[in-house]
Amino acid sequence: MNKCDIVSISKMHNSALASLKKLVLSGATFSAETESFSFTNQSSIAYLDVSNTPLQNFSFLATMINLEHLDLSSTAFGDDSVDFVACVGESLRNLNVSYTRITSDGVGNLAGHVPQLNTLSLSQTSVDDLSILLISTMMPCIKVLDLSMTRIQGFIQQHTQQAEPSFAALQSLTSLEILSLEHAYLSDTALSPLSGLTGLTHWSLKSSSLTDSTLHHLSSLPNLVSLGVQDAVLTDNGLEKFNPPLRLRILDLKGCWLLTEEAIAGLCRRYPHIKVRHEFAHDSSSLDQNQPLPRSSPHQNFETVAWRRNNQRPESSVAVRRGFLDQRVKYRREVLVALQNSPLSQLLPREELVSSAPDIFS
Repeated sequence: MNKCDIVSISKMHNSALASLKKLVLSGATFSAETESFSFTNQSSIAYLDVSNTPLQNFSFLATMINLEHLDLSSTAFGDDSVDFVACVGESLRNLNVSYTRITSDGVGNLAGHVPQLNTLSLSQTSVDDLSILLISTMMPCIKVLDLSMTRIQGFIQQHTQQAEPSFAALQSLTSLEILSLEHAYLSDTALSPLSGLTGLTHWSLKSSSLTDSTLHHLSSLPNLVSLGVQDAVLTDNGLEKFNPPLRLRILDLKGCWLLTEEAIAGLCRRYPHIKVRHEFAHDSSSLDQNQPLPRSSPHQNFETVAWRRNNQRPESSVAVRRGFLDQRVKYRREVLVALQNSPLSQLLPREELVSSAPDIFS
């Protein structure tokens, strides 16, 4: 009943709904009569989706003792309602509370009550680095974790002591396969402990604070199938030295504006089995029947299909997307010169940079 206006439900249908297993009400609106969910045998429901609804009272969850999948994203759900989930969390496997009012306090109230949880989405919430410690110690079965656009910074301040990296705690999640950390302020130093997550198959990063250092650290993860490092300050020199994991099939570099067309083309030639995504990369690729496919994922934000190598010549496999704007035009000459001399970037020689954007230095 997606996007429906649920005004009333006749009680005569209760017998028909007694064994209801899956209920999807995404985007629906409710009257005062139907908001209590009194029209069905709630204990039989294993799959419930009430995302994007105006629900304010979540007490009905307390009777759904067989829930396995629960989507509360984009609702008024918050810390004051976590107990309703915790009391039925024994069988819960998939929980989506992205775009809600939950904080690390709510994650703490949930921790220890969801022993079988393997998929957790906290994106666009106010959770901080404390939540990482809670998840790592109290949710041991997590396989898919989305912490994008939260208050997580990668460090925890221990009173008067020096700040400690918080991501190191994730190494205890031996089942973790899919991780999303799209956050504008994450640094290379904060992410360095994650190079020990050897079980990861899909990793999505998006931060303008990341450099070649993170890209090189990620090459040590042997099971990576899909890797996204978007909006980072990657350089041609760093890309040339990148040695991707053997299983890597998708490399998303969209928004990495310092990379040149030549560097992207060179990467495609060196690793034709990898689907490279960038403003300078060609979009046309199809599946290779000879390439093994990675296992399917329950997380929709990650692509788990391997792409076959492009049969075209390398010279014709790269093109500039229509409407693409070279991001260097947004910067003053002094800023670009400073970047050029930065020890982190090791950019192209000034002559090549000037020739690629003559209007900037004129």
